[in-house]
Amino acid sequence: HSEVEYEPFLVKLFEANAKQTGKPAKARAQAGGLTSSNIYVRIRPIAASSGHVAGEPVSKKLEQWDENSVTIQDDDRAQQSRFEVSRVLPPEFEQEQVFAEVVPELEAFKQDTNVLFFAYGQTGSGKTHTMLGEIESLASADPVPGWGLFPRIVHSTLESMNEWREKGVHSALMASAVEFYLGAGFDLNSDPNGKTEVDIDRDGNIFGVRSKELTSTRQLKKWIMRMYANRTTAKTKMNDASSRSHCAFILTLHKKLADDTYLKTRFSLIDMAGSERATKTGGQRMNGEAIIREVKQLMEAGTPEKLSIGAQGTLINLELTNIATELLKASECHKKGMPYKAQKAMATAAQLYFCACCDGQARTGAVVTISQSPQHGFETWFSLRYAEQLAACRVPLKRVKPQPMDRVLEEAVKAAEAASAKFAEWDDRQPQSCVQWKCFVSQSGAVTNSSETLDLLHRLAEGAPPEAEEEGGSDLEWPPPPATQPRRTKRAGPLKKSALEMGKTNEHFSVFIRVRPLLGRETRAGSKNCFTIADIDFPTEPPPQRITVRAADDTVKGSYVFNRVFDDSYGQQDVYQASVQRYVADFLDGINVTIFAYGQTGTGKTHTIAGPSDDPGIMSRTLSDVFVGLGASGKELYYEYVQIYIDEIKDLLAEDGRSDLKPMERRDGSVFVQNITSHKAVSAEKILEDVEAGGKRRATRGHDMNASSSRSHAVLMLRLVEPGGEASRAVASMFVVDLAGSERVERSGVTGKAFEEAVAINSSLLCLGRVVVTLIENQNSGSSFVPYKESELTYILKAGIGGNSKTALIACVTQAADSMSESVNTLRFAMQASHVKNKVEKKEARDAADAAAAVIAEKGHALSLTDGQAIVELSNGPMELHGHWTGLSDRVVVLLPGLKLEPSTLKGLSDALATKGCEVLVPNLPGNAEKELDADMSALFALFDWLGLAQPVVYGQDWGAIRACKFKLLHPKRVKFVVLENRKSKMDEKASKEAMRRGDMSVFGGAFQWFFDGAFPSQKDPPPGNNMKGWKWKTDFLWPCHNNGKPDVRKTGSVAKMGQWYGKIAKGNMIDSFSLTDDDIATQIASHC
Repeated sequence: HSEVEYEPFLVKLFEANAKQTGKPAKARAQAGGLTSSNIYVRIRPIAASSGHVAGEPVSKKLEQWDENSVTIQDDDRAQQSRFEVSRVLPPEFEQEQVFAEVVPELEAFKQDTNVLFFAYGQTGSGKTHTMLGEIESLASADPVPGWGLFPRIVHSTLESMNEWREKGVHSALMASAVEFYLGAGFDLNSDPNGKTEVDIDRDGNIFGVRSKELTSTRQLKKWIMRMYANRTTAKTKMNDASSRSHCAFILTLHKKLADDTYLKTRFSLIDMAGSERATKTGGQRMNGEAIIREVKQLMEAGTPEKLSIGAQGTLINLELTNIATELLKASECHKKGMPYKAQKAMATAAQLYFCACCDGQARTGAVVTISQSPQHGFETWFSLRYAEQLAACRVPLKRVKPQPMDRVLEEAVKAAEAASAKFAEWDDRQPQSCVQWKCFVSQSGAVTNSSETLDLLHRLAEGAPPEAEEEGGSDLEWPPPPATQPRRTKRAGPLKKSALEMGKTNEHFSVFIRVRPLLGRETRAGSKNCFTIADIDFPTEPPPQRITVRAADDTVKGSYVFNRVFDDSYGQQDVYQASVQRYVADFLDGINVTIFAYGQTGTGKTHTIAGPSDDPGIMSRTLSDVFVGLGASGKELYYEYVQIYIDEIKDLLAEDGRSDLKPMERRDGSVFVQNITSHKAVSAEKILEDVEAGGKRRATRGHDMNASSSRSHAVLMLRLVEPGGEASRAVASMFVVDLAGSERVERSGVTGKAFEEAVAINSSLLCLGRVVVTLIENQNSGSSFVPYKESELTYILKAGIGGNSKTALIACVTQAADSMSESVNTLRFAMQASHVKNKVEKKEARDAADAAAAVIAEKGHALSLTDGQAIVELSNGPMELHGHWTGLSDRVVVLLPGLKLEPSTLKGLSDALATKGCEVLVPNLPGNAEKELDADMSALFALFDWLGLAQPVVYGQDWGAIRACKFKLLHPKRVKFVVLENRKSKMDEKASKEAMRRGDMSVFGGAFQWFFDGAFPSQKDPPPGNNMKGWKWKTDFLWPCHNNGKPDVRKTGSVAKMGQWYGKIAKGNMIDSFSLTDDDIATQIASHC
């Protein structure tokens, strides 16, 4: 609009809208079936400073008002404009009187109606004051004169919720805040220097915004101050902290009604950015072309937050006008009986949110704030014309209908699963375009919202009380300083360079590349070599090498540095000597080793690992060297061979190919496979013979890219064992892994069963990539969770990827240019993997621990049980023991029962452990009260010394779990591993409901409150109490996850959430024990022996 005067243009615009809708507003609102909006005008008292620019003519001024209309007079008295609205709120109106006008909207929200209520007006006219009031007044828990609409609405709603509770209605009030800035939406509850972008669909649903449960108005001050500290503001001539964005405070009321139905309503209060003129605010007046030019320059400079006041103001005005226009369009559609939907492709986030209400989703209302000052006459006229247009809007109002609670829960579970599955498709990819970015934001937000909703629904269904939240003030500055402009917060992106290229050596995780030469069919098709390889300057011999990927036009598609790159000049022996041979000595010295080949299908992985009989690969050469040094090690060797096919483990050494195999984890992070066939090795030749026979049972299939493509991952596991020992208790393990190749089905041409195989292969490899990326991110974030268990493949390889192992990764690629995309993906994975840091246990430390254990064992006494019982005389008195004891095995488990419970209560578990080859003892400790915990510790330590137990596995049930934790804290080197179980909370539906009726909090933890010094946690994700200070050891944490006695498989209910809090304190691997038998638990315990 560079050639159009501002005021005449707006006059023409409003006249055009008036012709479209007709007049007057009241007459239009009489039509049946449609609901008009309540539009209030609030007149601000004259301020000390008007913001008037000296010399500027006054074109219009506020003349008079009555209860339902306002009159504007031109300065020459030639024309008057009278505007009709629902109610005029004069300057003398207090906040409480303003609130009284909005009560109809509030009552509708409490019953069954969504509400959208917003404040509109010139900058500095009192919109924020109307919505929030005086911030300092929020320190009060009860209404005071300074409160605005938002705190009064919250207070009234919370009072109603207390009344409903007495009538059997359970409810929760959730609050969230969204900033609409420059066309996008941002969560105001996130980091102000990197606000998280949210997505809004055409139905007004917001994805990715975090909510806070409100239980008291005392929470508001801190929360609102944080929201406004995060909001985008700037200093103008009209306002020292002018809002440069629209801010939506959204209250969502969830109710479980007495008839077991569910109802959700939403009240959105939106503080709109003020309309403005550049001549008043001090900004430069700009047209669309100038704004685009400025935005482009700032984007290129990487500083979009520095958008000028003039550009911001113009965009604000444009968006406000567009919102009014869309509301009018919606009204016209409804008058003609036509549905209305906003066009998402061209709409801003604010437009979408407003327009979603125009199809009847919400009851709408607004307060338009104006100034009495003559210097702001035109802005007042503009605001009143805007109010009149809003009053013209009529939409069909849809009330929210209650839904059966069971159905709502079922749909919420499905939505959460669908959201997680959809978002998982991103893996570690990053959005590369605006469309992809919006998709990413929407899908990640859906995961967040569905999870929060599911947790809340479960709590309402159970009738559990709301979580206690911190109240009170805030240490934030008020008024807040101008916030930085919003930036999109992305997940940490992939690294750009390998560890070596960044100057970091990684002796525990080496990455090599093997380049397959062109095949005959590729040469005949005209494919060319797309790689160049060169040594780099590095203080090692041989030096690392750089592999560069070039397209046909010589464009560089990727350049990476690895330990070594093997081209076709390297034979099988060369590859083995340069990559793997040095690890054989480590394996024989008791260090875990993992070797795996990764890459696209048909790039030579199986050739590298197995190779033909006349030119064997890594497996054969490794076995030969292992047997050369095996005799000198004094150890025995066992081996196992499995395939992972469509995420099912199959024993390739068993003729029936049994598939009832289950991976189990030891204390050091290494993994063994339960029920697998282990063979004692007599020669390398015998192992290779069995591997060849097993290979014939392995799933393969021909397709367009490989005539004999592996359709499963194959893993040869070598176990180094002490003479006479068991393979499951190996001193060290070596994994030799031939991964199935990733593939694009459009290139491989697979269909049917082969397509299912390809999906499973790609899925497990995506899990592998996710594990690698998580390990790298955790190095900076301090997090310890890694999704190993998402796939059987990553679970088995846990020790080799970030665990206790030395690892060699050989990534296989092809020279063929037509596979360049797949090769680049493989090289990127290898580059990421080069940053993984394994934690190899030092042999010296292990030897010292073994020596200390031998000294303790030598001082022990012989024990003999009669009918599973014995009494032993300890230094502090006699102790009764139950269990199973032969003295022939070093797999010792000590079971500690709950308070005042006899050892016989653990007989089922004791018997199950005995069948698994464990020595089991259940001591009858002397303590009969929690205060006697120290006496129990003395007795238990005396028992360990008397028996010569160096490091048994200790299991504790209920208060026995507290005994186990306390003993580990006092004597950390005398316990190998701790398994904790909450058995008391394991109850059926009848018992659970009875406990809830009595207010028995044992369902939420019972004895485990000791973690928090005996008090029930007073906040979400609470810190440990003094009792658990210094706890640093991992545990297995068995917790029964249920909702009122029904299995909670997804662990989303209140009981499961409490278990997660307790488990986090105990650094536990939380396992749902609700459906576990004693035999299942015994298997878990035995895995640590």
